[in-house]
Amino acid sequence: LNNLAFALKGQKRLEDSAALFQEILAARQSVEGDEDLEPGVANNLADAMYALKRFDEARTHAQAAVDQARQLARQGRPDPELPAYLTTLGQALAALHDPAAGDAFLQALALRRQAIGDDNPRTWQALANAVFYLFNTRQFEAALPHAQRLYEARGSNPLGPATPVGAAFYGLILAELGRNDEAQEPLRRAWELFVAADATNTSFAQRVKKALAE
Repeated sequence: LNNLAFALKGQKRLEDSAALFQEILAARQSVEGDEDLEPGVANNLADAMYALKRFDEARTHAQAAVDQARQLARQGRPDPELPAYLTTLGQALAALHDPAAGDAFLQALALRRQAIGDDNPRTWQALANAVFYLFNTRQFEAALPHAQRLYEARGSNPLGPATPVGAAFYGLILAELGRNDEAQEPLRRAWELFVAADATNTSFAQRVKKALAE
């Protein structure tokens, strides 16, 4: 049933997908009871609710996934996907304008770094999630060290994706903090990558272009 639910989601049949994930969760609880801890099931339902913009329900199920994963860890059965569950929770909280979203993203990042180190695409994605949230909530001082790590990671690892995200965030945050001279290099790099990706018409690219002109 899980595969069918994911297939429905892939076909953009979001209501059907969410209903099936709910059925899967209810079935597990009726058979195994609340002691059966499968945080991935709750997280799948949270993802489905988020896609439907039912953010309160997404938060509830994502929090359940996080709580279950932490309970498993206390039992000596850590779930390696806890960072993913925290990310889902952070997305739901951010959509609800709840400042606790920042903590969720930063916890996910800390767990990724602890488990797989800094030089890994999944850690970079966790970095990007944290920076994106802190940037959008104008927490520029808090965002800066994470943005710098993201920029340096994407620039130094030959296996990393050549995307403008890290450079753009780092440059824009430096500019917002009034450090315009330092901002120029990452902003120019971001613009070069936007040009290479034929993505100069995006709002993010235009923001970089404007910052370069100032």
